[in-house]
Amino acid sequence: MAPQAFKSNEIRRRFLSQRSISDVHEENFKSQQNLYSSGSNIPDYEKRKTKICHESRPSLMSSASNWENFSGFINLLKVMLLFANVRLFVENLVTFGFRIHVLPSFWELAKDPMHWTNTWIFIEINLFALVSLHIERQMAQGNLSESTGKTAHVVNCLLIVIAPCIQVLLAPEMPIPSFISIIFSIVFFLKMWSYAQANRWYSAKSATVTSENAKQNRKRKRRFSMPTATGDNDQQVEMMYPNNLTTANLYYFILAPTLCYEMEYPRTEKVRPYFLFKRLFETLFLFWLMIALIQQWLMPHMDRAAVDGSESPQKFLYHLLAMSVSNNIVWFCAFFLIFHSWLNFLAELLRFGDREFYRDWWNATDVQYFWQAWNIPVHKWCVRHLYKPLLRAGCSKAMTACAVFLFSAVMHELFISVPLQRLRFYSFFGMITQIPMQPITTFIGEKLGPSYGNMLVWTQIIIGQPLGVLAYVVDYHS
Repeated sequence: MAPQAFKSNEIRRRFLSQRSISDVHEENFKSQQNLYSSGSNIPDYEKRKTKICHESRPSLMSSASNWENFSGFINLLKVMLLFANVRLFVENLVTFGFRIHVLPSFWELAKDPMHWTNTWIFIEINLFALVSLHIERQMAQGNLSESTGKTAHVVNCLLIVIAPCIQVLLAPEMPIPSFISIIFSIVFFLKMWSYAQANRWYSAKSATVTSENAKQNRKRKRRFSMPTATGDNDQQVEMMYPNNLTTANLYYFILAPTLCYEMEYPRTEKVRPYFLFKRLFETLFLFWLMIALIQQWLMPHMDRAAVDGSESPQKFLYHLLAMSVSNNIVWFCAFFLIFHSWLNFLAELLRFGDREFYRDWWNATDVQYFWQAWNIPVHKWCVRHLYKPLLRAGCSKAMTACAVFLFSAVMHELFISVPLQRLRFYSFFGMITQIPMQPITTFIGEKLGPSYGNMLVWTQIIIGQPLGVLAYVVDYHS
């Protein structure tokens, strides 16, 4: 072949080769256009042998992106919250100095005989519990009629609350110990009311349930006050009313982490020592931590609010915002101490099986679910001994719900006003306002979304609690 012909063939081959490469580029470009128009995922540019780096896609923070992973921002908020609280704590130390003195406070209470009134209160409410057992035994033996027995139970239950209140009001002012005493008396009142009312139900059932149909209704035996464990027929009859009216049965109920009486409770197989001591350590640590936070973080603002909180709305608002964080941290500690650590400690010690002491109240999108979820023992008592009996009596659901909130408002005002020895109804009206707040939070959650309803519930918690505390503090020192 001539050199000129060879050169022409080589140029033609290179030209065809270049055209094939451009065709490939054009095909890749068209395929990319199809991918972009279909809204595909972000391509892996490092694996592709191309210089195309753009496609149609929205920003991650826009709603069109459907991006949901914002965990980095959540971690940022956690870090910022940590540093913000550390700054507040350091500022508190610089401004007020070190104010924590836990042990001396207990020693001052112990050496003052006037504070021993609370010890007598703990003793006398146990006497009222034994009186309730005696009344029930007399009714079971036929020595007391049903109407007389009910009257005796009502009077005895009311004395459980009234007698400690009178003692606290006659004694010198001691708000913190008296607050604990009144709380215990209210708990005993709820327990003894449940004890009396549940035994009336068991008494009515025991008249109709025999040993034969108890065996046939083994699945329903707990409703007829039968034991949870399977056993022979004689053992089941032994647990029927009035054989449950024993001191051991009564005091198991008194110590159990529940307010609703039953003859038999679900039980665990054994006590777990590690779990038991872990809950006990949490209880002791959180109790000390709460006292330290109150002394170091809350009391200085309370003292200042008592001096200048009533002078102007601006100063009151400043103390309200200053206490909002610290007050709710103390409240969270109290919630964890009581409903997780202490009640689980009692449940483990007594092998009490039902450990549902709270639900996910922190996810509440309305006020109603919050009050149903954050204190399960009280909620169960209200449903069992107040809500359902009123419904059976013919009351409407709306009227019954208002009655439950009214009862709760009276109890809240009682254990705050009596230790302070003054009646101001701040706590009472705070609970009553929950009635109109229920439809408001429900409306916000339905119209704007559950997140807004949840934020409204949180706002009420964060602002409402220190507002009530400051109202009593300013009034107490005025």
